Amino acid sequence: QIYGGEKAQWFDYPNGSRIWVAGLDKAGKVLSAEFDIVYANQAEELGLPDWETLLSRATGRAGNVDHPQVIGDCNPSSPTHWIRQRAQAGALTFFESTHRDNPELFDQETGEITEAGKQRLGVLKRLTGSRLMRLYHGMWAAPEGAIYDILDEERHRVAAFEPPHLWPRIVGI
Repeated sequence: QIYGGEKAQWFDYPNGSRIWVAGLDKAGKVLSAEFDIVYANQAEELGLPDWETLLSRATGRAGNVDHPQVIGDCNPSSPTHWIRQRAQAGALTFFESTHRDNPELFDQETGEITEAGKQRLGVLKRLTGSRLMRLYHGMWAAPEGAIYDILDEERHRVAAFEPPHLWPRIVGI
């Protein structure tokens, strides 16, 4: 059974399971929730504060599983990304996979690339720089020429304000 109108908010299954569907545009909106298992798609797009908010929601209070978990998948990002740092520190379990693990891209018995694999990997192989290193080779690589390779939205965002009249201004076209 699907609930939530045109945009599904949750799915109920005959065995009593419920799957909630939500975005993290505002991570704080899940603060009153309790979950057994949380899955974050493209976890490299989350900031560490978002991830820790999810961790705080899967503490066992929901009470339906013995081992509550927060699970995410990701593509490689910069070498200093919080996911990689936490994995290296042992603060999260990291399961590395490659394109060869995908049965749509490679035949699992012969190891040969499939037609779908040729098409998809052909596109990725033509990328350049850090995108090639990350999305084709699966490496955690920094963008070339970057001064700052990671942005923390919570820490680096400044609320809009009207600057004082006496502040110097530089204008360019």
